[in-house]
Amino acid sequence: MKAFLSFALAAIVAGAAFANTGNEKNNRVKKGPVSIEVTDEGKVKLIVRDENKGRVNIEIFKDDGKKLFEKSVGYKKSFSMPFDLSQQEEGTFKFVVKGNGLLYEQEVFNSKLHTKDVYATIDEVDDKIYNVTVRHEGIPVLITIRDEKGRKIYSRTYLQDSNFQQRFDLRQVESENVEITISGQKSYIRSIL
Repeated sequence: MKAFLSFALAAIVAGAAFANTGNEKNNRVKKGPVSIEVTDEGKVKLIVRDENKGRVNIEIFKDDGKKLFEKSVGYKKSFSMPFDLSQQEEGTFKFVVKGNGLLYEQEVFNSKLHTKDVYATIDEVDDKIYNVTVRHEGIPVLITIRDEKGRKIYSRTYLQDSNFQQRFDLRQVESENVEITISGQKSYIRSIL
């Protein structure tokens, strides 16, 4: 039997957030004279700093390669340009800035998760062996496993900045059923296996 859990609470549809290295509001991923700043849920600002005047071509691609945006921008020294991707589907967006001696590529993940939510899947890969895959926005994630009498078998807080997968071998647990709970700051997923 394959146990599969892939739901999150209704709060997950509340907004869109971007996952980058720090995953906080006003997060900036900086590479040379070009950077992307997350300004709000689903909104980013592209910033170009250059001491010269020039022209760059800006392109945004969806993870399937489809071009969503292209514009040539002339500037004197520096400029910034806001982008609202909150109405786009979940996925990866690739920003490409080239011209005037600049070449910059940055991928930004647009998630429908609220920044404090968690999403998880639990797959039974063998009898009482489970893969737990967790998607989150850089928040602490608590995984707790309890036996059918409510006794805690396992509890750990994961502090990874990005999504992760953990395998649990519960063949030594004598309980017929176990409960796995994956908790974020605003939501949790619970499955009785």
